[in-house]
Amino acid sequence: MGLIAQCIPQGYCHTCTGCCRFAAADSCWVPRLLEEETKEFAGLRVVQDSPAAQFRCEFLDPGANACRVYDRRPFECQLYPFVLCRRGTRTFVCADPACVFVRENKHRPEFQAFARQLLRHLSTPSLLDLIRRNPHLVQEYDGVEAIGEIEL
Repeated sequence: MGLIAQCIPQGYCHTCTGCCRFAAADSCWVPRLLEEETKEFAGLRVVQDSPAAQFRCEFLDPGANACRVYDRRPFECQLYPFVLCRRGTRTFVCADPACVFVRENKHRPEFQAFARQLLRHLSTPSLLDLIRRNPHLVQEYDGVEAIGEIEL
């Protein structure tokens, strides 16, 4: 069971080839694992399909464009298209406008309501504690749009 509800309708992501793929193996977009996820996933690795190809998550089945571990995917994967973004000493929940669903829906009341609910959820004591214990989840992302700040 996941910690984060998904705002993107099931099947929508199967039509996109954006997330789970990275320009570099050490990209800030490669999901970081929670301390408690490291044993199950033995580290999340990226693979390169060919020397000239981009990198992708090892759990992405490129033929089906689907995650092999979707039902038990890591916390950061559950969170996407939202990310935890560091700006100076402050932490924000942000949406990634590179996600087609975000671009198409960010002005819709339903999306905005979900984003507010997500911000409240991530601000609960248990999830704040989880994030504090896993500070590597908070990255500096370029081009993301702030939803709101969380107090760590």
